[in-house]
Amino acid sequence: MTDPLSEHRETCVVLGYGRIGRRVARALAAGDNGPVLAGVVARDAQAVAADPAVRVFADLDAALATAPDLIVECASPATLAAAGSDILVAGVDLVALSLTAFADPAVEARLREAADAGPGRLSIPSGAAAALPLLRVARKAGIEKVRFRQTYLPSHWAKISGETDALQFTGSFFEGSVRAAASRFPFNLNAAVGVALAGLGLDDTTIELVGDPAIGNMRYALDIESLGAPIRLDIGPYRDRPSEGPDHTAYSILAMLAARSDAIIF
Repeated sequence: MTDPLSEHRETCVVLGYGRIGRRVARALAAGDNGPVLAGVVARDAQAVAADPAVRVFADLDAALATAPDLIVECASPATLAAAGSDILVAGVDLVALSLTAFADPAVEARLREAADAGPGRLSIPSGAAAALPLLRVARKAGIEKVRFRQTYLPSHWAKISGETDALQFTGSFFEGSVRAAASRFPFNLNAAVGVALAGLGLDDTTIELVGDPAIGNMRYALDIESLGAPIRLDIGPYRDRPSEGPDHTAYSILAMLAARSDAIIF
C-alpha cells in the first residue's frame, strides 16, 4: 500500500544564511524529516561555498521562479518587510523569523493583509520562547494579561544598541509595549514579538528589559493570566552555551517544517 504522505515532499527555499538560516539549510540538505531544500538566497554567496550540496539562488526572484512550496525567512526585518507580501501573493507559504518587522504598524498591516488574501500562508515558529501554542490556547480561552521579561548581560544590551556605557542597561531599564521595545531593539526581540502576535498584540503585551551582570547569557520569562489562572514559563539561562547552539529558534523552525508532512500533528 502506498503511503500518501510519501508521494510528495515539499520544496523549501531558505532566505538568509546567517547562524539560524545555515542550521536550517544544513538540516534540510541532510534529508531530515521535512521538505526538500531547493536552495538558499544569501547576501554573500561565498558564505555558502562550504556547503557544495546547497544551491545558491542569485536573488529572491530566481528562487520564486522555481515555484517552491515555501520560503523560510531567516534574513532580517528589512527583508521580511520588503519581500513578505510578494512571497505570499506569489502563492508561496512563508515561515517568518524576523518578526520585529511587525513593530512598524504599516508593515504589520501589509503582511496581515497579504496573509488574509493569500494564496500563500504566513506561519510563525515558536522560536526561542517556545510558547506560541500555549498562547494560542490561552487566547481562545480568553487572555487577561501577557507579560514578557527578557534578560541579557548589560554589555550585550549596550552592544546591540550601539552604546558604550553598559551601566545604563543594569537592572530593569525598560518597561512598556512590545511594539515600543521592538522598535528600539529590532534585531533581538523576535521572540517577544512572536509572543505578542500569538496573544494580545504588540500594543497590549507588556515587556520588561533587564540587564543582569550575573546572567551569563540570557533568560526569558513569560507570565500569562487566562481563565483566572496564572501561567509562567521560564527559559534559560543556558549552562555553558556554545556560540553555535543549542538554538531553540532553529529547531522550532525545523519542527514546524516537519509537522507539515507528519502523520500525527501536535
